Amino acid sequence: MNAPNLLIDELSPYLLQHAHNPVDWRPWSDEAFAEAARRDVPVLISIGYSACHWCHVMEHESFSDIATAQEMNAKLICIKVDREERPDIDAVYMEYVQRLSGRGGWPLNVFVTPSKVPFYGGTYFPPSRRGGMPSWLEIVDGVCDGFRREKERIESNAADLARELSGRSEQRTDRFPETAEVREGLSKQILSLDPVWGGFPGAPKFPPHSFLSSCLSEPKLGEDEIRQIGVSLDRIAQGGIRDHVGGGFARYSTDDKWIVPHFEKMLYDNAQLLGVYAQAAATFAEPRYAQIARDTASWMRRELADPEGGYRSALDADSDGEEGAYYVWTWDDLSDLLGQDLTDFAKIWNCSPAGNFEGNNVLWRNTPEPLGGDVREDSWRSLLFTARQIRNRPGLDDKVLASWNGLTLAALSIAGARLKDAALLEQARGIAQFVRTRLRHEGGLWSVWKGGKSKNAATLEDWAFLGDGLLELWQATGETHWLLGAIDFADQILTRFSEPGEATLRFSDKSCNDLFAQVAPLNDNATPSGNGVAARLFAKLWHLTGNDSYRARAEGIVSACGDAVARFPRAYSSLLDAWRILSPNVLLVHLNGSPTDSDYQEMLALLHRGPRTPDLLVLGGGTELPEALAKGFAGDHPDGARSTAWVCRGTECLPAAHSAVGLGSLLT
Repeated sequence: MNAPNLLIDELSPYLLQHAHNPVDWRPWSDEAFAEAARRDVPVLISIGYSACHWCHVMEHESFSDIATAQEMNAKLICIKVDREERPDIDAVYMEYVQRLSGRGGWPLNVFVTPSKVPFYGGTYFPPSRRGGMPSWLEIVDGVCDGFRREKERIESNAADLARELSGRSEQRTDRFPETAEVREGLSKQILSLDPVWGGFPGAPKFPPHSFLSSCLSEPKLGEDEIRQIGVSLDRIAQGGIRDHVGGGFARYSTDDKWIVPHFEKMLYDNAQLLGVYAQAAATFAEPRYAQIARDTASWMRRELADPEGGYRSALDADSDGEEGAYYVWTWDDLSDLLGQDLTDFAKIWNCSPAGNFEGNNVLWRNTPEPLGGDVREDSWRSLLFTARQIRNRPGLDDKVLASWNGLTLAALSIAGARLKDAALLEQARGIAQFVRTRLRHEGGLWSVWKGGKSKNAATLEDWAFLGDGLLELWQATGETHWLLGAIDFADQILTRFSEPGEATLRFSDKSCNDLFAQVAPLNDNATPSGNGVAARLFAKLWHLTGNDSYRARAEGIVSACGDAVARFPRAYSSLLDAWRILSPNVLLVHLNGSPTDSDYQEMLALLHRGPRTPDLLVLGGGTELPEALAKGFAGDHPDGARSTAWVCRGTECLPAAHSAVGLGSLLT
């Protein structure tokens, strides 16, 4: 093993994977760029994450090779970045590479000047010429030559490039979308889902969790639209992208039928899919979706829950040096385990001696699993689960990320409310308490926690996702302190991420000034946009508090790309949610009383049940309401009634209800 480089003292599992490379890797630091300036050489910024298969491939092929490392060390200063620890760095340089080449991904390899100005970049490069791709060392040599010849020109264009990467002038439309055009755009995109296999056509296929979640919040879906959404929900759950033995979902499918996944399992995917299936269970009154949600939550708790209350980041795709080795089955494996049951098993789970993935079998099915389980199928699953437990497990990325825990907090809160599951709500409370004790501090919020240590100033995504999660927890429980926490987070966002004259919010905290440029992403990707979730949070809080600054900020963010929201809602689902909530006709329900009161609980359960769930729940517990709403909510509380619900649209409120029956009549 090589002597350790400067990554050896880092918290990130991804950086530690490279700590014994012969490459002289450094963490992101001022010292690294100062050394590049002293030597007058370019800087390689290589970005990835611990569960990234192609990151592992490039490490084995190039970064572990001594001769390659010697060339890199002689010609470059080499910096490794964990994109999950520093998504702000990744966002800036990914934007550059996507504009340069038309595509992006990880590993992301960007060459920059000592002043952090990018001038070339790409993703994976092979160790020797392959399929029209140059070798990695050819890239290194060409880049270093170009740096020597073009350094002055690159530096002189730095300001223009920074403005181009921010892209704010291009995104702004200053137009709030009209209802008819949004509805038309949404319908077109729902109907463009693959009618047979679900998801958006083509391969690879990623679960469109943000889009499905937003669709399930749409009150006016047509029959064809409902059918398309149902196909996607069913096919994703039946496909090999779902781990039918142990639970949880892989990141994406390499084919267009959800059969063969890219096997890494990410917290953010599973959290969002948990929320989607919990929503679908209520919207469609479908117990099968409830079971999928519960299974996903169970896997997350078993595999990713940290004893301190937070949730860890990911499971690797690889084990024993091979992608998917932990999850796939040879025909002989199955024969030894199942014996005479193999024929029936193979028909249900689409297995064969030839396999469907490099001679192995990924389990998937054409029909939904039996509701409530099947004795024989349960037995098979138990046999396979036990057999798999003795295999070498994929690596665990055990860092806890604020943003992804915000997504998880929201999902567990939604699932706990929709499925009437107190255990899920208790898990959500555990995350919220973890945030209070391990991430929140007097000066702000930490972005990363691992092994008792916290680091990095939180980004917009951290604050927004956690604020949204706290608000969902409040709506699920009626416990007012979570609402107060959400308001605090919203106010922190306005202070830390706003720029004068800009409607959108910057990605990085103003205290972070170590980046070449600032981006303000508005479109959703694997996770929702920080701007979109912040806008959704502001829109809700406007209704709840009457604070017009929240409304103005939410409208400004939505209007900044209003045309795109209307035409392409699949990429702007979080902004679509914000747009929907900004309607003055949003239905508000103020539920006041003791959470221990049976009437309170029955009314709360009603509000979270089925497709008639209001656009927004306003739950009481001492909430200070806007003056106009407070007038509507005042009085009408007969003697002996401990819990009361008021239903309002805008500032017009109906007479109070004191039971689930009475509330139900008002909602219908």
